[in-house]
Amino acid sequence: MKVKIINSKGHWKNGWISHYEDLEVMMAALERNGIEVSHVEVDSLAMLNKILSQSNPQELILPNAYYVDVEKGSKEKAWLVDIIESYGLPVIGSDKTTLQNVLRKDVCQKILKSHGIPIPEFAVVKTTQLKEIADILRNSALSYPAVVKLTAESGSKGMTDDSLVDNEKEATQQIHQMITTFRSDVIIEDFLPSTDITVGYYAAPQGQTQLLTTYYAVEGKPGETSIMGQKERFMSWGDLKQMTIVRDEHILSQVRNIVPEICKVLNIRGVTRVDGRLDSKGQLRIFDVNGFPALVFPESVQLKQASVCFSHLDEMEVYEALLNTIVMNAAQRYNIKIPKRLQEFNLFQLSNLPQKTFHNT
Repeated sequence: MKVKIINSKGHWKNGWISHYEDLEVMMAALERNGIEVSHVEVDSLAMLNKILSQSNPQELILPNAYYVDVEKGSKEKAWLVDIIESYGLPVIGSDKTTLQNVLRKDVCQKILKSHGIPIPEFAVVKTTQLKEIADILRNSALSYPAVVKLTAESGSKGMTDDSLVDNEKEATQQIHQMITTFRSDVIIEDFLPSTDITVGYYAAPQGQTQLLTTYYAVEGKPGETSIMGQKERFMSWGDLKQMTIVRDEHILSQVRNIVPEICKVLNIRGVTRVDGRLDSKGQLRIFDVNGFPALVFPESVQLKQASVCFSHLDEMEVYEALLNTIVMNAAQRYNIKIPKRLQEFNLFQLSNLPQKTFHNT
């Protein structure tokens, strides 16, 4: 089996992998499992088209960015996955429509709400509506405290303790500050008073799905009274930042009902990570769905979550199984033959493996 990773110059930051050193680790992990891996970085649509025109239709392509520059160094962008799929080539991950919908938090929340998925109440303030903030807030169904976020950034960009606001005056000030600083639309949501809950979703060729559900917490930042901002998101795992398995059946039953429906509604292909919290009545409400959940070893939330859920195994072993699962699902979708190694060594099989079987060779 072959996998080609296509990186896009200047647009790695929101991809599966954001640095070359991490890319090398991923490639080595795939290669240890019998997958032939290549990679290329494109700087324009012309370069991308040249590469795609020479691509093997049996080679899976991992688009490691949302965009590609139409011309080298230009501000005009095209959707990377859309161009790849226009050639009829097999892609790992979701299509353009899904990625567009989840990248914009306001768009995603509107879609989920229209399908009855529980989300926090929210309102949106566009960059052109600085003079209308007070009216927008008063005409919304928001309650306080509330949380102010950018609509189209990942990694909690721009979020600090000031993003948690207690009244309309604070909300107005924070929205104005974020719009003027980042030149981005803003979404404001009801605050949910619980620890963050993150759910990894994986699909298998036989139609099975696996849900890994964990708490995501930082010591000194209790979810009942605080939020995690950009600083906390990028802290290293350790004494302060921890992830633990959710065993509460009240939460797990909601996850089983809600997350697969989200993936169906948004047409998620194979893998995603869904984030939410409980409201004051114990209802799980979703505030984020990831298009490209990071696959950086060993720091990404996706890997940490899988490692916690399969703690009897070596972390690199879990990483390889996670990658195999994602590749296996994509291969099945395009009727590409799945190697025996991937069928036998993936997240669906890890519970059956003996403790610490991995050896890095």
